[in-house]
Amino acid sequence: MEDLRRVDPELAVRVAVNTGEVIVAFGSGPQVGESVAGDVVNTASRMQSLAPKGSVVVGDVTAARVRGVFGLEQLPPVAVKGKIDPLRVWRVVGEGTIAGVPDLAAPMFVGRRRELRLLEEAFEEVRRTASSRTVTLLGEPGIGKSRLVQALRERLGASARWLTGWCLPYGEGATFAPVADTVRALAGVAAADGPHAAGDALERFAGGVEDNDPERRWLAIRLATVFGLGPAVGGATVPAEEIADAWARVIGHPSDEGPIVLVIEDLHWAEVTFVET
Repeated sequence: MEDLRRVDPELAVRVAVNTGEVIVAFGSGPQVGESVAGDVVNTASRMQSLAPKGSVVVGDVTAARVRGVFGLEQLPPVAVKGKIDPLRVWRVVGEGTIAGVPDLAAPMFVGRRRELRLLEEAFEEVRRTASSRTVTLLGEPGIGKSRLVQALRERLGASARWLTGWCLPYGEGATFAPVADTVRALAGVAAADGPHAAGDALERFAGGVEDNDPERRWLAIRLATVFGLGPAVGGATVPAEEIADAWARVIGHPSDEGPIVLVIEDLHWAEVTFVET
């Protein structure tokens, strides 16, 4: 949300999200694609025209489903073409917490106590031996992997520092998306920070990890690459292996906040070349 609020007003976009049933017709020929039609699409178009510049607005059904996850501010109802009643629209004003979602705040589900105990034991071994452990949670979508991780976090409380990175299926920066998520949290880089502010934060952070100036510079350049600030060194693209090495250095750096629990969500979407490193 910060990105939308901080952009140049003249360049800011308006985004409308609506929920409902539509008809999808798959195209053919030179322009392969799909045509989506229905009242929900037309309504979304009307909503977009009502949205303030640089904002995201949602409709009735969408608002009911995301309330608690996002902060919503209702805009004044407006009469629009094709609608008998005034159109009600909510502007998204910020992010809420996952704990605000009733389904995710439910008591621990049946059949996962053994798994939770194994995760707790792995954490205790890491804390006792100052070593590291890797645990992979496998299962069909919706089976409760993230819920299990949430339960572990509730059990551990403040005894660990949590970092979470999300792998993305596509898009610019998808390869190193989980690296960027975790480095952003460690280095204090805000999502709305411009190139100069992000670069300065990464330089300061690298200095706290590496005392030696050449090593500090090496690390800062690799971290900047993750954020698209330094895509090449000496005219050559930084190898994924060096990005992985830089990531390992910052994750493994001693912290006064206790052991780090690094959670990587949707690992099946990770770039194969980076996972292999």
